[in-house]
Amino acid sequence: MQVGDLVKVVAKGLRPQIDGLALITRVQEQEDSRGTTIQYWACMVKSGHLYWFREHQLEVINASR
Repeated sequence: MQVGDLVKVVAKGLRPQIDGLALITRVQEQEDSRGTTIQYWACMVKSGHLYWFREHQLEVINASR
């Protein structure tokens, strides 16, 4: 996944409840006590709100390559 990819949120039980399509706007490494994880920041198509996700919570619909 990279910036510009169109993705679908496939994770259930998120707070707030999020569903639908989003556009990846930033990819950022985040380091904590458990190690390094990658955060995928995505702008939701319908609402315009920006959220971050982990890779397993998203499915690429259309790659920007």
